[in-house]
Amino acid sequence: MTDGESRRFGTVKVVALAAVLVVALIIALPWLINADRFRPALASELSNALGREVKVGSLSLSLFAGALAARDISIADDPAFSKAPFVQAKSLSIGVALRPLIFSRALHINGIYLEKPEITLIRSAAGDWNFSRIGPKSGGSQGGTAGEKADISAAGPLAVDVLRITAAA
Repeated sequence: MTDGESRRFGTVKVVALAAVLVVALIIALPWLINADRFRPALASELSNALGREVKVGSLSLSLFAGALAARDISIADDPAFSKAPFVQAKSLSIGVALRPLIFSRALHINGIYLEKPEITLIRSAAGDWNFSRIGPKSGGSQGGTAGEKADISAAGPLAVDVLRITAAA
């Protein structure tokens, strides 16, 4: 083997080793990052943005999809209409910015994809719909303690680029 071939072979080995390490890191990251630790913040942000209680089940991270996957989602109905949930879904995919999630453990949502939801629409005798008052309550009358309100408002409003609801086929 000549000196040039030896160097090329060494370079190929280094590049192959680096590629294997990158793939191993990508495969290991979902186990290194506990996505479920974002569940309280996510439920709080969604509740604040919708003005209704949102419950989120367990979260898992999918690096290839660039998303958090959530199970067992429910959004409370307007109490004037029903005590049953307004929306229920078995799964929810939340598109997230991966760089802030991995490096600074910050959750930046860029898309919400609700799969096969059950949405209950109710119309009152006066013609109002149960979804007509969805959104943040004015005057800061959202539930929780003053400390919780300050933490939520300090984080800024929830902004989502894409909201997609996929119905059952």
